[in-house]
Amino acid sequence: MDDASCARLKVRSASSGILLTRRTHDGEGRCIEFARDVYRADRASFRPASRYPSERGCARQG
Repeated sequence: MDDASCARLKVRSASSGILLTRRTHDGEGRCIEFARDVYRADRASFRPASRYPSERGCARQG
């Protein structure tokens, strides 16, 4: 993780982290939310699952 993420999550500099990018779509397939979340690797675990194909796209936020 970068220094800013480490400081916010109260971990040592260059600690491992999990970056989760998620998108939410409305009933017509339009992207209504785009988020990048950073989690401490020592306190989080995930089981990925999706009901929809990843073809639906949101404009990448830079």
